[in-house]
Amino acid sequence: MQRPPGLTDEAWADYRQCEAEENTLLAQVVDREAQLENGIINSYDEYRFTWDIEPAPGEQTWPSRLEVLAEDFRRAKNELTLLDETGHVPKHPLGQALLDQTRHAQRLATTAQRAVAALLATSGLPPALATAVLVPLSAAAAHATSAVQDLAAATGISAGSSSGRLAEHLQWRMVIHHADGRRELGRAAETSLAAATEFTGQADLRRQLLPRPATASLPPTQPVTSAAPKRR
Repeated sequence: MQRPPGLTDEAWADYRQCEAEENTLLAQVVDREAQLENGIINSYDEYRFTWDIEPAPGEQTWPSRLEVLAEDFRRAKNELTLLDETGHVPKHPLGQALLDQTRHAQRLATTAQRAVAALLATSGLPPALATAVLVPLSAAAAHATSAVQDLAAATGISAGSSSGRLAEHLQWRMVIHHADGRRELGRAAETSLAAATEFTGQADLRRQLLPRPATASLPPTQPVTSAAPKRR
């Protein structure tokens, strides 16, 4: 196809890319029909399109991987506590406990960042889907990084006293930083789950590619004719 006049290089490149992706998709639909017809697969659900991203043996699919990440963030938010059962800051030193919590949050943030890098390196995803997943996933990584910063700030305040006894205003600052960190972990959980939902939402697109069931044809209707005028 010749390039239409007046089209910019960027617009022409986008058009060619979309055209190539459409051709790839149509080729896969044809291939799926051929496999079904020849008995290679028994149902449409057995065919995997390129954006399904076949996992290696023992690896998770993208949706399940992101759902696990979301659950890890949610669990961390609930388990990384600071106050005791009475709702007060414990009297004993908290530096080591808070440092361990910060390390745990950093591991989760690293996992989210690696997921972003893996998504960007994945070929075969339609750009619209890749972008839809990338937006909440990168947000999850950003929230996780913020959680690490807030927990590190709480750890730094606690480390300022070897006895664990802090001035009241320092205790409040530590509690606020810790609460902010837990809130960021909760947001990371929400955005990770939103990214997983973008993948599972593609089922609607797959259903649109399934052949429509044949509908019974209606009998032809008789043409409506006006009554002949009566002769007087």
